[in-house]
Amino acid sequence: MGCSQEYDDKKIVYVPVYPTGVVDSEDEIDLFDLFSVLLKYKRFIIVFTLLCTLLAAIISLFILPKKYKSEFTLRASPAVEQYLRSNKLKISLISKYNLLPSLYPELWDSQKKSWKTNTPPTVEQAVAENKLSFIVSKDRKTGLLRVEFDSMDPRDAQLMLKRVLTVMKDYFSKDYISESQRQIEVLEQEAKNIKKIIDEWTSKIKKINSNDSFISERMLTYFNLEKQIAELKAQDALERQFFVIDAPLLPIKPFKPKSKLIILVSAVSSLFLAIFLVFFFNFIQEERRRRSSNN
Repeated sequence: MGCSQEYDDKKIVYVPVYPTGVVDSEDEIDLFDLFSVLLKYKRFIIVFTLLCTLLAAIISLFILPKKYKSEFTLRASPAVEQYLRSNKLKISLISKYNLLPSLYPELWDSQKKSWKTNTPPTVEQAVAENKLSFIVSKDRKTGLLRVEFDSMDPRDAQLMLKRVLTVMKDYFSKDYISESQRQIEVLEQEAKNIKKIIDEWTSKIKKINSNDSFISERMLTYFNLEKQIAELKAQDALERQFFVIDAPLLPIKPFKPKSKLIILVSAVSSLFLAIFLVFFFNFIQEERRRRSSNN
């Protein structure tokens, strides 16, 4: 009695239990079915991939413009590196070699040798629009500088870098004024004045036979100035120096476009695209069949 009364007081709830691991057959992914779909449309996949790859090969080999790159490496001072990265170099190149017509070919009449517009471009405009650009990189381990320039014509790429070296040589031998050079000019003027005083007092000493301690002090100052001037000249020479390790060469093969990479990427991409299209078309056909069978 007590046991039955205990069961009567409790409410029994039945919870249905479904077997685990059971998946609807319609939702199953059968690898064999997927493989059979690929075999069914294998011709389409092969032809589509080959056509896309062939198209990419034609575009990269015959249509895309080819670019040639020339470069040179050098060991240079920070002043030379700064000049290589400056707009001053570009202005000198454009002005010295009259590069505006080649930088703006659409505005230049090559037959009449004149500009087609009343307001021709200026050197400053070409520099601001980055019409002439170099790639300057520095190796952290060796400290060597690499200067690169690319062009549609391999001879132009080499010639431009030769011009860069010529302009650099002219600038640092004639126009460059370093801080050491400014100090040299001041010290040379000071040494000149002291030398003049020494010469005047030397002539007086010979006449009146006086004490020469004054001249000794001036001579010591003069020699110290000459020593400082020699050190500054050596420092100035180091700032102007650069040593070309590898001269610019005439490029033989274009570095752009990278045809092999373009063809490889196109082949892989077109293969995946073809497989996606095959499954998409197959899915549409299966849906149509289901709808028609249900109707």
